[in-house]
Amino acid sequence: MNQTAHIFRTHCALQLGADAQVPEWVEVIPAGTITGRDDRVFINDRPELIVAQFAADGIDLIFDYEHLSEVDLEAKKPVPAAGWISALEERKGAVWARVDWTAKAREMIAAREYRYFSPALLLDQDAVPGVQVHVVGLSSAGLVHSPFLRSAALNSKQPTTPKPENSEVAMKGDKRVALCQKLKLADEASDDAVISAIAVLQAEAEKAAQFDQSNFVPKADYEQVKSKLDTLQAGEADKLKLEAEAAVDEAIKDQKVAPASKDYHLEACATRKGLDQFKALMGTTGKLAITQQTDLDKKTPQAGKVETLSVNQKQIAKQMGLSDKAYLDRLNDKEA
Repeated sequence: MNQTAHIFRTHCALQLGADAQVPEWVEVIPAGTITGRDDRVFINDRPELIVAQFAADGIDLIFDYEHLSEVDLEAKKPVPAAGWISALEERKGAVWARVDWTAKAREMIAAREYRYFSPALLLDQDAVPGVQVHVVGLSSAGLVHSPFLRSAALNSKQPTTPKPENSEVAMKGDKRVALCQKLKLADEASDDAVISAIAVLQAEAEKAAQFDQSNFVPKADYEQVKSKLDTLQAGEADKLKLEAEAAVDEAIKDQKVAPASKDYHLEACATRKGLDQFKALMGTTGKLAITQQTDLDKKTPQAGKVETLSVNQKQIAKQMGLSDKAYLDRLNDKEA
């Protein structure tokens, strides 16, 4: 990523408070699209990354006079600081800086000897008219007299010398490793990986901010209700089991089902629907034929003569189209 410093002259006026106090916080990078006086367009759509990189670097940035720290590199003369940027903060998409002003700068600003300032921005590529480039950092800021001049912004911190082959701005040593570890990345993770990880965290934070508490209940309340429901359901199951056993036992007593089929009927009655169906069936069912009492034990059978038909014999008579009496007579005729 080719990060070079571009001085951006904008309408940034230093507003004094009602008591003529010099402001502690100033907006150094406006939110969204920024159009320069020379028609170059910058996009500030990742302010949180700018703030994160500043924090990771752990170095205060200079707030100088007329951007001398950016343009007067070859003169090798002392460049006085008007103040030092000790903190950055994202506010509604803009980047604000807390400035620790020098006593001299405070006097000059209060006396209106300086009324404006402009930032030197770090971009992801060279800025040219008509091409949108992204702001990726803040290099410095400076008190200026002429924020409205349409002079071309400088293209490099060293405009009179060739651009270094590698002009990337890297986080410093331990600070960068600490940031990677906080993001659960490898110590040697690339800038793109760091940016992607921070973007994921931002998306998760935005999602969390949209949390609708009305759709949820406290866990303790949920566990209490669930426990009561489980107890109620267990009680209903026990009650249903006892009711099913009573119904099947009654059916066996009334000789409507065979004792050997008890387990079968209990399984069928394991649900409320199954039990209701069993009760309805038993309400219309008579005694089993094999369990019906006969008076054979009270009669003295005649030798060789069939007194009454068995259940199977009655079914055979029906299949032959004979009445029980006719079939009984036929059997006795054969016996005779």
